[in-house]
Amino acid sequence: MKGFGILFLLMCSMFSKAQDIEKALKEKPWDYTGSIGGNFSTYSVNGIDPQSNPYFWSVYGNFTPIIYGFKAPFRFVIGRQQQSFDRPFIQMGISPSYKWATLHLGTRNMLFSKYTLANHSFNGAGIELTPGKWRIAAMYGQFRRAIEWDSTDVNSQYRVQYKRLGYGAKLGYGGDKGFIEFSYFKAWDEASSLTNPLPDTNLTPAENAVLGINIRKTIGKKVDFYSEMAVSAYTRDVTNSSLQEDLQNPLVNANITSRLNYAGEVGIAVRVKPGKINLSYQRIMPQFETMGAYFMANDVSNIKLAPSFRFFKNKLNVNGAVNYQTNNLENTRLETTKRIFGSGNFTFIPSAKWGLSGNVITNNVNQTETRLNRPDSVRIANISNTFGLTPYLNFLDSNSVSNLSLVLNYTELNDKNVLTRQFSDFTVTTVMLNWVRTRIKTGFTFNAGANVNVMKFYQTDNLRYGATIGAGNTWKDGKLTANINNTFNLSTVNSNSDGYTNTTNGSVTYLLGKRHSFSFNLNLLYNKSNQFSTYTELRSTVSYVHTFK
Repeated sequence: MKGFGILFLLMCSMFSKAQDIEKALKEKPWDYTGSIGGNFSTYSVNGIDPQSNPYFWSVYGNFTPIIYGFKAPFRFVIGRQQQSFDRPFIQMGISPSYKWATLHLGTRNMLFSKYTLANHSFNGAGIELTPGKWRIAAMYGQFRRAIEWDSTDVNSQYRVQYKRLGYGAKLGYGGDKGFIEFSYFKAWDEASSLTNPLPDTNLTPAENAVLGINIRKTIGKKVDFYSEMAVSAYTRDVTNSSLQEDLQNPLVNANITSRLNYAGEVGIAVRVKPGKINLSYQRIMPQFETMGAYFMANDVSNIKLAPSFRFFKNKLNVNGAVNYQTNNLENTRLETTKRIFGSGNFTFIPSAKWGLSGNVITNNVNQTETRLNRPDSVRIANISNTFGLTPYLNFLDSNSVSNLSLVLNYTELNDKNVLTRQFSDFTVTTVMLNWVRTRIKTGFTFNAGANVNVMKFYQTDNLRYGATIGAGNTWKDGKLTANINNTFNLSTVNSNSDGYTNTTNGSVTYLLGKRHSFSFNLNLLYNKSNQFSTYTELRSTVSYVHTFK
């Protein structure tokens, strides 16, 4: 085993050149961690159309061998998500690491920056090196597999896609006090990967290249500066032969469908005596895209102020954020949308016996005309607010621990549009009272609660009120755990009875030794309605996990 460990380390020298072999040999020759598990879920419903597949299964696991301190984590997921799939969904990946070197193989994700490669999964290989203050990374892989159009499947048109490949690299230098990083990412669709293209579609093979730079710097003892920027060249159709005479783009094969745009963010964080104040500005130009991210909003600028403070020896914490956001950065839209949205929350815990928390969220959206004068009836203008407050009490004695909490929440939407306000204005008021009591010696838990929910919208007043009761216990020194909860709610619509809903949740978990865990979960929902649908919905899940060590 010792000779195998030395050989294994030498084989990994291509990405870990500066290993201290003498120190490595003092490590434990062989060790490992990991687990493997799976679950099987069922779903059935009577009275309405199915909201999910009738069954779902998955098998997952991770295993990390450790040879003389060298770790090689391996993970996989195999599952079946839809009945129409002719093969299961499979993901496997391994990321061995030693000292400052990590190798990625299989299905992995990496982060260069939020505007270049931003944790988009790929199937391939990657490497990350952090010797000293250097920050080096590179990758190559497949981001999408080709999916052909199937004329016998009505939903096939929504899944058709080209095979997408890509590579990237990152080079940086610095430490905790500050660093600078440069990144490059390129991806493209294989035009020949589809032999049966979808007719009458806008789907075309695309190409993308992005250059990015990240900067972090601590100035003095109280100021942190950060900046993240990128330039993206994106060609939407590489097969288009139309060219622009003045189009010069060294990053991609440019044609009339190519666009060059930028995105960036800059900010400072100032530490003051009771807390910290963050101020940032973000600007993402129209049509900015990167194939290294799943989704990114564009044509937006955002100014953000986010203070956070602590008072009374950290017993009171207050956090907030205010954003001013606009679009139409190039004045090409018929209207400009402006948003002012913010949030704030606080927690006050003066003692272990009681506490209080609260939050507020507000969002103000308003459109103004630019090139055309538009009537008020087609403009978007609304204000939404949410207020929440949660006081609680704790009771502790030698036999039990109890908690009593009250949840108050109010949400409203005020539509300023003269034409749509009667249909979209609404308010929702929620009140919940919960009590939980746990016996210290036996672990027996009992909970009870009451709730009231009032929703008002477009000629409709909906009142739902009811109660929850449940219990749970553990046996055999915590190896067996069971819980059950039942919630019953009555409903009225415009003061007329509209039936009720009853939801039952149950779970059982059993630990066999130290390495085997079995669990079963059941959810049964019965909805009785006079004005809407009456239905019964049943979900169940059986799970098993084996821990290697």
